[in-house]
Amino acid sequence: MKKLVKIVLICALAAVTATLAACGGGGTNGPSRGSRKELNIMLRTDSSSRKITDEIQQYYNRNVAKGYSIKFNYVPGASSGSGTALSTGATDIAEANDKVLKGYAVSKYVMSLDKYIDDGTIDVSDMSDSSVDRFRLNTETGEVGKSAPLYAVPFDNAPTALFYNATALKKEGISIISIAEDELDAYNKANGTSYLPHGYYEYATAPAAGSNLRVFNDQIPTSWEEMHTLGRLLSQKYNKNALAKYGFYSEWWFNYGWSVGGDCLENTADGKLKFTLADDTPNYLVTKDTEINGNAYKAGELLGYLDKVSVAAGGGARMMPYIRSRRSATRSASSARSAKERA
Repeated sequence: MKKLVKIVLICALAAVTATLAACGGGGTNGPSRGSRKELNIMLRTDSSSRKITDEIQQYYNRNVAKGYSIKFNYVPGASSGSGTALSTGATDIAEANDKVLKGYAVSKYVMSLDKYIDDGTIDVSDMSDSSVDRFRLNTETGEVGKSAPLYAVPFDNAPTALFYNATALKKEGISIISIAEDELDAYNKANGTSYLPHGYYEYATAPAAGSNLRVFNDQIPTSWEEMHTLGRLLSQKYNKNALAKYGFYSEWWFNYGWSVGGDCLENTADGKLKFTLADDTPNYLVTKDTEINGNAYKAGELLGYLDKVSVAAGGGARMMPYIRSRRSATRSASSARSAKERA
């Protein structure tokens, strides 16, 4: 399943204006919405982050807030009590895990942020579309995505890093460099080298004096092809002299799927989300521009989830001359390669 992401939700009772007036309602929060000048924000915290968030609160109140202030209320657990607090008006903004978003939105605990984005109160321009759009939801149909209202914004990020075994790389004659891509041209000019902007690359001639032809740059992300080539080279399955049994290992598959437009959640015909990681319905590759169930496809595209399910069930039988099973295409390509290797 998707890794949980912390998000920020705004209470459906809140009146977010230029002064960000908070929601009241007679709870322990104090005065009613119109007279309060303090915006309450429920955050998860621990001993390591409390100092940082306290500094953020102090800086914001001193340098940013105009006519109001913010107050962080700390609770244990990313979603601890957030539903109750939002539904009763005990907090104006709450941090929570993304798994609660649909329930909160359908229950009207939280409000759509669209009008505040439109008028500039909330700025998401420096956030990637993919990180924002996953929090868009049509509460009537259950569909998620770009055309639906936005109910939350991402609160933080959890980047992952690639650890590598330098000894294993050097054993295979791979030079290791650490040059950021935006510094590469200046470095080459200053040092008379010819490094290219790749995470891993096999050169025809050495790019630098004393360098091997194989070069790994730990400051530039690898492409799929580069990682595949490097992984095979470091794996004992394909290279009996490799130092390690496995050339590459990761328990996080999300980035690989999402980077090519894949997903593990799809909207079904009744508007519900379905976890499709184990779905064995074949993918279909469009071989000629066509239309299926009212959806237009160009040659080279894959059918959308609902359309491929329809085709697999026989609903698109008449379109078969225009599409082919991705599995069959893969097997055919593999067979062709095997035949060539045997020859």
